[in-house]
Amino acid sequence: MRLLKVMALGCALILPTVSMAAATNFKTAKQSDVPERGPQGERGPQGERGPPGETGRTGTPGRRGPPGPTGATGPAGPAGPIGATGPAGPQGPKGDTGETGRTGAPGRTGQPGADGPQGPQGVAGPTGPKGDKGDQGDAGAQGVAGKDGADGENGRDGRDFDAGKAIALSAALSIPIWLEEGERFAISGGFGISDAGDTAFGATGIMRFRKGVSGFIGGAISEDGRHSAGKVGVRVGW
Repeated sequence: MRLLKVMALGCALILPTVSMAAATNFKTAKQSDVPERGPQGERGPQGERGPPGETGRTGTPGRRGPPGPTGATGPAGPAGPIGATGPAGPQGPKGDTGETGRTGAPGRTGQPGADGPQGPQGVAGPTGPKGDKGDQGDAGAQGVAGKDGADGENGRDGRDFDAGKAIALSAALSIPIWLEEGERFAISGGFGISDAGDTAFGATGIMRFRKGVSGFIGGAISEDGRHSAGKVGVRVGW
């Protein structure tokens, strides 16, 4: 088969050469009989493309080339499912006894048990030494009231309380007093009168110690001179 292909290829190369030579000889022989050829005319338009020819026969496969280099290793595939557990093997020989472990922590104390029955009374022991004196006991209940004693002697006459004079003294002591700006000392005085008609005279003095701090003192006396009252104090302001 290969030989036929070589012969066909040789014929294909030789036949065009022979045809071209024959045409050349024929053209040379006729040149003397025909008149001189005129100039070549314009090239005509290109004709339509003919239909494609039939596909030639498939050639014989070439020789097998050498094997290519080994490709890179692909990524590892997913792990397969876990197989079934195999049967248990025979029991091995008994190992040596291990060391004794450390003593564990003591457990919690349990709840106290129920009281047991009371035992028989023992023999009375000897009398012990006398103990220390105990604390004093609580006071006892009050006894029955005794008879009234004899009346004592009358005391000295006390001073009579006169509400009218007391009100008059209070009113005299309450007369207001103050310090104007720039003053360091002031005195005020006046009379106090009660609804009973009693009168009293009072006076009060005030002194500034420093800014915002002052002290005052005052007194009052009744109209008959038998009763008097006084006051003293400090005032702080800011």
